[in-house]
Amino acid sequence: MRHPAEKLMMMEFLSLLIAFIFGLFAIFFKQILFLLFGGYFLCFSLFCDGLLLSQRRDPQSAGKQWLRAGVLFFLITLFLFL
Repeated sequence: MRHPAEKLMMMEFLSLLIAFIFGLFAIFFKQILFLLFGGYFLCFSLFCDGLLLSQRRDPQSAGKQWLRAGVLFFLITLFLFL
């Protein structure tokens, strides 16, 4: 029997893995675009973690993760336009 939130857990893990890969590309190829994409995938991972926490009936921790994801998304977008 599968866990009800298995898809969310897999999305969180895959987005962390993709963020790590984009981070490595940013280091080796010295491209800022890879760094920005890695940050957005990290933001998506935090959002998925918040969804998992909300399904586990922990709204305070879920809200913190969503706030962290929102602040990170705002800062990455601000960095993109400055």
